[in-house]
Amino acid sequence: MMQQRFGLSIVHYAHMELGEPTIQQGFDACVADGAEEVIVHPHFLGPGLHVTTNIPHLVKEAANRHPGVVFRITKPLGVHPKLGEVILERIAQAVDDASSSAG
Repeated sequence: MMQQRFGLSIVHYAHMELGEPTIQQGFDACVADGAEEVIVHPHFLGPGLHVTTNIPHLVKEAANRHPGVVFRITKPLGVHPKLGEVILERIAQAVDDASSSAG
């Protein structure tokens, strides 16, 4: 979606643990696609231990394999006003789905 809808040329996702691609694999894929800067966006709702400690550590380790590649880590998805809009949309869909299945 980020490539198609917003025109970002290099986009890869990664999992922090328990799955692939790992953060290392995602970072490597970005660099292989020509990235000179990697921006990591933690898809988390709050700044817990993963966001404040684990992800920065894993990203720094991944970056060590690519001297000269700049990296940044954004704030997590967090509490953003647009998330309220998404929640209301999901509620409306659930109400519509319940109405459809009740009939």
